[in-house]
Amino acid sequence: MNERLDLTKVLKDCPEGMELDCAIFDNVALSKINFDEDNDYPIEIETNNGHLMRFTKYGTYTDVPEAKCLIFPKGKNTWEGFQRPFIDGDILTLPSGGIFIYKGISDFGTCRSYCGINCHGDFESYASDNWCRFDTSKRFATEEEKRKLFGAIRSNGYKWNFENKILEKVKKTLKELGDMEDKGNISDGYHTFNELYEYRLLYNASMFNELAKQGLYDVHKSKKHSDGSVPFGDENWFIVQAELPTGQISNHYEMKDWDLFNIPEKEKANPYDGHTPKDVVKRLKNFLTLEKIAPKFKMGDIIRTKNGLQTCKVIDITSAYYSVRMPGQNCVGIIPVKDQDDWILAPNKFDPKTLKHFDKVLVRQYDGIPWSTDFYSYYDEVESNVVCTGEVHYDYCIPYNDNTKHLVGKLEDAPELYKYWEE
Repeated sequence: MNERLDLTKVLKDCPEGMELDCAIFDNVALSKINFDEDNDYPIEIETNNGHLMRFTKYGTYTDVPEAKCLIFPKGKNTWEGFQRPFIDGDILTLPSGGIFIYKGISDFGTCRSYCGINCHGDFESYASDNWCRFDTSKRFATEEEKRKLFGAIRSNGYKWNFENKILEKVKKTLKELGDMEDKGNISDGYHTFNELYEYRLLYNASMFNELAKQGLYDVHKSKKHSDGSVPFGDENWFIVQAELPTGQISNHYEMKDWDLFNIPEKEKANPYDGHTPKDVVKRLKNFLTLEKIAPKFKMGDIIRTKNGLQTCKVIDITSAYYSVRMPGQNCVGIIPVKDQDDWILAPNKFDPKTLKHFDKVLVRQYDGIPWSTDFYSYYDEVESNVVCTGEVHYDYCIPYNDNTKHLVGKLEDAPELYKYWEE
């Protein structure tokens, strides 16, 4: 059997709202990708009537091994050869050899840029609208091409501000200090550059080793970049990387320091996102702040998203994450503490809007008749009731699970948790 394609990796950097084709719905668009490891349905799409649908990382509607992928690129029935749309800030290259930071398409159909290296190898620090006329003539830059561009940016006295997408002039560089025989011995009166470099190496190794022990943030080391090239074209160097919640960080070190990093080794490092030393400083500061955010919910709280689409119960709390369980389900999910402001306390009641299409449910149209089974379709906001297969409307609809299946054919009340119709 062929190995199934992990679409969370394929769609990782795709823009929200990108049109897709779906075997069971027309006119759908990508809503978001949830990268929590414990989320069994991380791919979220939006239908043309505003309903959100969730799929497994393989694009299937259920997690059974024989299920088939149901979502594909617009106009296709395969993911083979898929390339996500270019977005503002992407680093692209042309067949002519030009490398540039993409700004979009002009009204005249030409490709706009912030800056780049032209086909003659000259660095252009100004915005241009004349890179290429057709989308098909450009592609994503390799890691080595990215490093070439950022090397040209630095050597010409600039730095690229990723957050604001601005090319900034560097006021002062080491070269302006003068050509000295050994810059490593320059001192601030307390430490030389060599000493500070060694401090950074040891601090970095200590942090990465501890994260690796906890199995966090895809910490790894590699002798090759993601495109297979060796760092600086010299086999005496390697790269270490971590994918923090606040962004990617990385450093290069000499091979003599390889064993200081007791972390997983990869054949190739993760793709470089173009971060600068300034970006790393900001991401580390944000990471330290992230770890200090105080959880505002407590064990046992029923919480829901502000848009009311998800409801769950808090079953465990750490400094960084809430462990939660959806009503009527055994699987456990994760909510980062940093995202807690997207959630609010909810009444201790089940919310029928948390059901998914084709979920098996128990229904009845009014009191005094037995419960029967059906399959959930959607929640009718106008009528304030649930619609199941066959466009049948019900005033009472609860999940079919181990806690409720005994009600089939009976007149009993639902368990208190599911009686959302009562105040």
